[in-house]
Amino acid sequence: MGKYLIFSLGEKRFAINVQKVHLVVPAVNITSVPEAPGLFKGIVNMHGEILPIYDIRRRIGMPTKKPGIDDYLLILNIQERKVGIFTGKNMIVASENDEDLVNANEILNSMPEYVESVIKYKEELVLVYDMDKFLSLDDLQTIDALIEDSKTIAEL
Repeated sequence: MGKYLIFSLGEKRFAINVQKVHLVVPAVNITSVPEAPGLFKGIVNMHGEILPIYDIRRRIGMPTKKPGIDDYLLILNIQERKVGIFTGKNMIVASENDEDLVNANEILNSMPEYVESVIKYKEELVLVYDMDKFLSLDDLQTIDALIEDSKTIAEL
């Protein structure tokens, strides 16, 4: 049995393994970073730590939107890095039995590699993202560069 954080982006629901979640906080203002790649919204200072904010909507092909007062910031542990993503207000932690999980490739062979499985939750199917595969090597290198540049600017 696994535990998943099911969250909304617009009218759609998605899930991630709850073990990847470091912190959930109400949406905060982000600082834009000049010339940051399109998948990155900017950075935040979270308890003295500079964290990059990743645009999950753009990654999965949804229209980008500014975070609203009802949105939340998920701080995730992704490949030994902390990264933030904005989600909607409708979140729930669900425990799912193995029979409620379906391997993504059993449904469709062309699923992106970051779609790990599908949960049968209530009356709908929810895609489960493997957050360690969600970011490419280029994304991870960009995260590292953003954090390093932000630390340098903060020291000035």
